[in-house]
Parts: sequence; C-alpha cells; structure tokens
Amino acid sequence: MIPPADRFDCGTGIILSQGDFHQYLKSIIDWDRRRECLAVGLRPKGELDDQEVESESEIKIAEAVGRAVVTLDSSALVFDVDLDYHAAPSREKYAFDNRVAPFYPKLADCPSLSGASIIRRDQLVEVDRISTMVDICYFKTQNSAKNWRAFKYYCIRMTQEMIWQELHLWKSLPKHPLIADFDRVVVDEVEERVVGFTTAYVPGGTILENPPRVFKFKWLEQLISVVDDLNLKYGIAHRDIHPRNVMVDAEKDSIKIIDFNFSGWVGDYLGHENDRRDDTVGTVFTLYELITRDQSYRSDTFYYPDVDVIMKLKTWVLHRDVRLDRPLAAYRSRLVDWIDERAKIKINYFTECPEHFPKFPKPPQSNKPYGVPGPSYGEEGFLMVKWDRLEEKKLVKGVEYLASGQPLEGELQSVDHPVVDSPVQQDEFADGS
Repeated sequence: MIPPADRFDCGTGIILSQGDFHQYLKSIIDWDRRRECLAVGLRPKGELDDQEVESESEIKIAEAVGRAVVTLDSSALVFDVDLDYHAAPSREKYAFDNRVAPFYPKLADCPSLSGASIIRRDQLVEVDRISTMVDICYFKTQNSAKNWRAFKYYCIRMTQEMIWQELHLWKSLPKHPLIADFDRVVVDEVEERVVGFTTAYVPGGTILENPPRVFKFKWLEQLISVVDDLNLKYGIAHRDIHPRNVMVDAEKDSIKIIDFNFSGWVGDYLGHENDRRDDTVGTVFTLYELITRDQSYRSDTFYYPDVDVIMKLKTWVLHRDVRLDRPLAAYRSRLVDWIDERAKIKINYFTECPEHFPKFPKPPQSNKPYGVPGPSYGEEGFLMVKWDRLEEKKLVKGVEYLASGQPLEGELQSVDHPVVDSPVQQDEFADGS
C-alpha cells in the first residue's frame, strides 16, 4: 500500500498575476488512482517567488486536495483551494485532461532494447502498491503458478528520461550476487510501447524492516563490496545508497541493492545536487541510520551533508531495536579504513574502469508539443496508454487486477519462461492476491 503521506504530489502548473496575489493552476497527482486533479487558488505575491517557500506551499496544496478527495470521496477533477489550504470541488469549468498519459516509444523504434526479454502489462497481475510507480506483480508460465516481480514504470512525462536511463543501466549491468536482477522490459498490450520494466522481487524486505533484526557485519562488507564494484569496476555511480534501497535476501543471507533511478556514469555532470550524492558518503550515512535509526541528517535535503558530521561524533547510540553481531566500534572502524582506501583511488571517468559499458541513446520523442498541466495524445492520432485504476481500498475482494488497472477477465495469459528465478512461494501474498 502506498503510504498515505506519499499518495498526493504537486506537479507542474502555471502562475498568473492577479492584483496582490498570484493565481496558480497546479496538477495534483493521485498515485493510488494514477490520475491527475487540478488545484486552483491564490497565494500572496512573493510567496511563490521563493523556491523553498513554493515547495512548502506545493506540499500543502497537494495535502489539501488529498484531504478533499479522501474525506469527500470525490471524483471531481478540479478543486478550489483557499488561502487556508481548504479544498473543495470547483464549480468553474476548466479544459483539463486528467488522464496521466505521457508519450511512450514503440519497442520497434528502440534498437537499444533489441534482444531484451519482453512482457505485456496484461500478463502482470498487481499484488501490492509499494510506492509511487512501483508495484509488486506476478506473472505465470506454463510450468509455474506465480512468479513475483517488482514492476517499475512511468506515467508522467517528468520521469520518462529517468526511467529510460534506469532501465538501460540496470539491464546493462553484469549479473551480480549483490544486485537485484533485471528481468524484463514491460510494454503496453496494444502497440508494444515501452512503459517500464520488471526486476527480481526480494522478499526479505529492506534492512530497516521487521525489527529487531541483526544487522550482520558481513552485510556491511557486502555493501562496501557492491559499492566498490559499481564505482570502480563498472564506472557507475548509484547516487542513492540508502537503507530503503538495501534489501535482505533472507534465503541467501545476503543483501541486494535496488533502485538505480538516480544513477549514472562516473564523471558525468548531472547537476550540483546529484554530484553531491557520493556513494561512499551514502554508505556511511546508511550504516549510521541503520544503527541509530536517526535519519535527520538526510531527511530534509536532497544532497548529502559532509560525512564528518557523523564520523566525528564521539558516540553512535545503538537503537533499542537494532542488534549487531560485533561491537559497534568494529563497524565504525571498518568504515574509517574503507574511506581511507577509497581516498587513494581516483576515477575521473567511467571509461577508466575495467568492465565499463557504453552509454545508450536518449528515448524517441513525440513531435507533439508538451502543454501544461495535462498532456493528451489520443486526439492527435497517438495511442494513449491508460493507467487509471481504482483506489486500493475500493478494490473488489476476489477480483484480480492487471498492472494496467483493469480487472482480469478469464485466464491470465502465460509467458514463455521466467528470466529470473522467483524466490517467492505461491502463497507469499495469499491475502493480497
């Protein structure tokens, strides 16, 4: 289930001057239903000029619309939001397309995906919505009942290039025991347009889940090892080493890294903030956050703080729910040694790494101009891939729903064979499916 705090997001919009106020029209994305609403309101002039204030205002605008959608059980598309952040369905008429539908290139137009294993959305059954644009699904083969996968997709234009890069990068990585396996490219069921990809599902959860859990010293060694391989062997910067992206494979008693949506090639400049997300620093903060459960240093900032703010702390306070299999000092000492080792190694560009792989082309683009706040391609002769679905709490018990959001009718069509072995038993999600 998508956490309630993450369900509604403020997207793109326009701001118009109106006397002492700015009028805004903002797209509000409901990730649970995968649809857009439009928020219309006024904010005092100057408030939206400051990027930091605007971010806070956008959060409050999204929260206001979210409260209205949930409490009023409203299917309205447009909401008026007053100065006190109270929202109500609007009586005004706006030309607004609420369908979440960016452009998707056809698989046939993507030579960089030639030879990739493919699965259609109507061959995937949704089991759980774990976060925005990430679902747990299963598919069937002729020889197995259910094969569980994580399905990652994009349904707004802003994330298209991010998912495209993540798909190619993850697909290109050599098979690694400490990285969740890439599985298949996912296409729509009508024109085989590329909408996302699946990866192996790691059933043990993240290293923050199911406390109290022993965080083993060997898991720290594994984390250090996989970060070194990414940075120094493949020339890849993960840029999001965080407890939420370190899974525990309980069957193999090891960790696995997931989520490459911020990743890129070592030496590429991706902007000031991304360049301040060094993987060694991320690893240090990850260990600190695991041991202390204190995430305050990274919770309110996109870029990583100076690692000295935690390395120079005299004491790391072991959280009551955390267990270690060695003294805490041994973990800190290993980090110090590793940081010293990495400081002696300088990689300026990914091509210096022994097992680097080439970059890939950018995704094919639509010729239709992009408009704010809601794009639609159906009227222009393009297929519009549909994503809208029922709110999770309104799903009909006993009915299975496809990854497209539509109910499964008849038998689920099987695929040829699983690309990655499924570690999950058929009844793992018995209550959810």
